[in-house]
Amino acid sequence: MEADEALLLTALDEIEQREARLLTWGLVDGHVSAGEMHGIIDVLLDNPVLSAGVSFPDAGHVIAELIRRALLFDIGEEPGTQYRSRMAEGVRLLFRLRQLFPQHRGPTGWQAAPTLVADFRFIWRRRRYPRREIDAAAALATIAAATPDKAARAALSALVESFGPHFLPRIAGSRFWLFTPATNC
Repeated sequence: MEADEALLLTALDEIEQREARLLTWGLVDGHVSAGEMHGIIDVLLDNPVLSAGVSFPDAGHVIAELIRRALLFDIGEEPGTQYRSRMAEGVRLLFRLRQLFPQHRGPTGWQAAPTLVADFRFIWRRRRYPRREIDAAAALATIAAATPDKAARAALSALVESFGPHFLPRIAGSRFWLFTPATNC
């Protein structure tokens, strides 16, 4: 399981790095073709260090898992031809936002509306995850000592307790627990 998570995270990093080349120049409508996507992932699957213990038989299964986790979007007119990561799609959507006023009524009025974002700067960095090494009881004790506000303590206590046994990482010592989909939503 941890090998799968490492492969998915590495694949997502590689995909985002490729997209970042266009985003840094302000080109938000780019995509990764199916051939490029398979090329990126096949290289990772061929790497003996990364592929040890991986349960994905091929790039198609990795792509399907990234899509299932909503980390990758299939944006092609025909399914499976063009992809965009969640990061690139978020930047594209934010850049394309429009200000709508009453004079922009009608089916195409929004096209003449001014954009909300005039310019942007983009920089891609690797994900960083905080260490999760405090158990729920210690966290609640620290919260209780830090604030006299009963409502705040009750709210934070409910939040911490809502995680139940999953308050600590799902895989002991792993940085990938945030990367796994929630099962009790």
